[in-house]
Amino acid sequence: MTTTRTAACLTILLMATILAGCYAPQGSKPAPEPTGVVTGRISDEETGLPLAAEIAFPYEESLQGVVSDSESGLYKLQLPVGIHRLRVSKDGYSSTEFPLEIPEGRTILKDITLEKKHVAKGIVTGKVSDASTGEALGAIIRFSGTNLPPTASDLQTGIYRTEVPPGTYVITVEAQGYLSVSSPVVVGDGASAIQHFELRKK
Repeated sequence: MTTTRTAACLTILLMATILAGCYAPQGSKPAPEPTGVVTGRISDEETGLPLAAEIAFPYEESLQGVVSDSESGLYKLQLPVGIHRLRVSKDGYSSTEFPLEIPEGRTILKDITLEKKHVAKGIVTGKVSDASTGEALGAIIRFSGTNLPPTASDLQTGIYRTEVPPGTYVITVEAQGYLSVSSPVVVGDGASAIQHFELRKK
C-alpha cells in the first residue's frame, strides 16, 4: 500500500513538474538598442545652396545611409548610441568624412558643407581680322587634333573667347573666302592666352 502511494505521489510530482515547465513564463525580449538622432542640412560651401548628397557609413555595413533632400538639403538619421564615421559625397564635389558621437535619446544638429572639385581650365581669346584692311571677321576657330568643340569669332568685333583644359594646342582659323591659318598656343590653369589671327583673302 505504501509503495502504491509512493508511486502515485511520484507520478503527480512528475506531472506537476512537466506542467510547470510548459506554462512557465517565456524569457523577456531583449531591450531595444538605445538610439539617438542626427539631423541637419547639406549645402554648397561657396554658394550655400542645398545639395542632394549621399550619407554613408563606410565601416558599418549594417547601418543604412540616406540622401539629403534636393530642395532643402535636409537629412535625418536615427542611429545606435556610440561613435560612427560618416562619409558625405556628391558628384562634382570633394567628399568629406568625419566621426560623430550619438548620445542616447537626444537629437543633435550637424550641418555639412561640400566643396566643389577644382576643374583645371584656362581661357583662349583674341581677335580675327582681315590682314589687309584690319576689318573684323567672323571665323570658325578649331582646336586641331582634339575633341574640343569649335568656337566662332563675333561677326561685328572679330573677338573670340573659349574655356579649355590647360595644355598646348594648335588653333586653326577658317573664314569663307580666306586662307586658313594655324598657330600653336599654350594655355595655363586659371590663365588667359591671347592669340590674334589675321587672314588673307584667297
